[in-house]
Amino acid sequence: MNREGDQFTTLQAAHHQGILTKGQEQFYLAQLYISQGMPMRATDIVETGIKAGVIEKKTEHYRFLADARYTAKELDSAIKWYKVAGDMGDTADPWFFLGQIYMQQEDWQNAVDAFENAVKKNNAAPRDKRMQAIGTAHFNLGIAYYTLKKPKEAKVAFER
Repeated sequence: MNREGDQFTTLQAAHHQGILTKGQEQFYLAQLYISQGMPMRATDIVETGIKAGVIEKKTEHYRFLADARYTAKELDSAIKWYKVAGDMGDTADPWFFLGQIYMQQEDWQNAVDAFENAVKKNNAAPRDKRMQAIGTAHFNLGIAYYTLKKPKEAKVAFER
């Protein structure tokens, strides 16, 4: 068995026995569940840890929940966690991914709102936290506006 597999098995057993009492340990186990292709089990651990006050309520953890739920194709839950991460954090990424989900669902108005939030957060973020793919956010914003039959707004988004 490989080292990661050994760690996973050991931490899994420790978790079942209630030995993992630190948030860091529980979050690491959740990350291992992701690497083993079990995103729902990972989110169960993190959600339970946050509710119990063991895992810290911070942007990275909510973003982890959103990404894991997205991976599990639990889009409604992913949307919820991307919103929490977007509201808490100082980066545009959660809003960008939220906009992507809304585009997949053809929910154009919510896509516009999410991409507008991404652009605002990106403009307000310190240079080192700005999103690399902000051009894609502008492009997607233009597509969403165009689909909503708002060509003037679409043109502005495309030209940014």
